[in-house]
Amino acid sequence: MKIWVLLGLALLTAGAIKLLILREDPGSSSSVESYLIELSSRIEKYADVHQGRYPDTLEELDATGFANRSSEGRDPWGRFYIYERHPSNARKCRLYTFGVDGEPSTERDPTEVVHYRIEGRSFWKHAYLDVPREW
Repeated sequence: MKIWVLLGLALLTAGAIKLLILREDPGSSSSVESYLIELSSRIEKYADVHQGRYPDTLEELDATGFANRSSEGRDPWGRFYIYERHPSNARKCRLYTFGVDGEPSTERDPTEVVHYRIEGRSFWKHAYLDVPREW
């Protein structure tokens, strides 16, 4: 009987440790990048229809049927991905997540993924502060 109790406790401990690890970092940068690539392609389709202009917001993308943010669009930590169109150039935009801590990093952070587009060219960064101001 004692062996079954010890085995049960060991399994519970292993499961709890796994949950804590997943809770701290439930996603990887590759899954975040995959989602951002998908969303970026929807933004590009929108731009194709709108003479190269990116949407002002993701809500505009949703309203025109190019994405459905109500059922998707959250990073692995439960926050919405952030989308910004350049304030003075409608042909530039960026998508990002601040990663596991929800704050911009001052150093390379593999969970902080930024994808930005400049007139058809894409760039990836793993720290929000690495993105040039002129993006």
